[in-house]
Amino acid sequence: MILSFHPCITADRQVILGSRTPDRGDGVLAASADAVLLPQTCPEALFRLCREAGARCFPSYDLRFAYPGKTGQTRLFRERRLPHPETRIWKSLRSLEEAARAGSLPHQPPFLLKTDADHEGRGVRRIEDAEGLKSALYDLMHRRGKSGEPALTQDLIPTGGNVLRAVILGHRVHTYWKRVNEGESFSATISRGARIDAFWREDLQERGRKLALEIHRGLGLNLAALDMVFDMESPDPDPRILEINYAFGRRGLGGSELYYRLLFEAVCEWVEENGLDSTSLGLV
Repeated sequence: MILSFHPCITADRQVILGSRTPDRGDGVLAASADAVLLPQTCPEALFRLCREAGARCFPSYDLRFAYPGKTGQTRLFRERRLPHPETRIWKSLRSLEEAARAGSLPHQPPFLLKTDADHEGRGVRRIEDAEGLKSALYDLMHRRGKSGEPALTQDLIPTGGNVLRAVILGHRVHTYWKRVNEGESFSATISRGARIDAFWREDLQERGRKLALEIHRGLGLNLAALDMVFDMESPDPDPRILEINYAFGRRGLGGSELYYRLLFEAVCEWVEENGLDSTSLGLV
């Protein structure tokens, strides 16, 4: 029996949680299933319930919950020796403020300051000097309403306003650029006006796809979007990972309809690889 918690993929049994918390009955179903399909916005409680039931799950979200937030992902990059910009983890915004008050900067400016849990560039600040760090810390602590939140500081890679997104869907990787005009922004996010470019610098896209496939094979990620940067001042740059996004936009993949077709193909392939029949699956 294949059990689906995904609202857009039907199976032998489909459970749509909506806003409710998974319960014992869901656990019994998961324990009796040969495979479980999780929603992309999977709550941790559902993931834990399915893993405790011993279920085989798609997507593979073990790393998502073992290394949460930007600071958790930095630990993952270090442990697995994945290429990423030089980064320092701070246990809290307050601890970084105390270090700054003592007169030391964590990186050669300009560098980036990032909060742990913000998305789409909202918690990212470019730091030019000590006064800028002080101002950014005040702003973030005031906006977030807390000083105990983890944070990180990171070398600023000269990207020229270009960030490569590599989307892992099953065994396949799809890449495209998020681009802004140089000088407009250091944070290339589509929600803030970055344009999508699927054709620029195919040579670097190929390097990004190669790294994403290595991560897929080595870490088992089968549904995730990796944001990568290249030092555009280097004549021969290699990709460095900024972060892993488990919930990501679909515009760069051609929109939601195409995305769900690609996702469904990946799910069917995974089911067949596990020795199960995918004919019971359907795409809503």
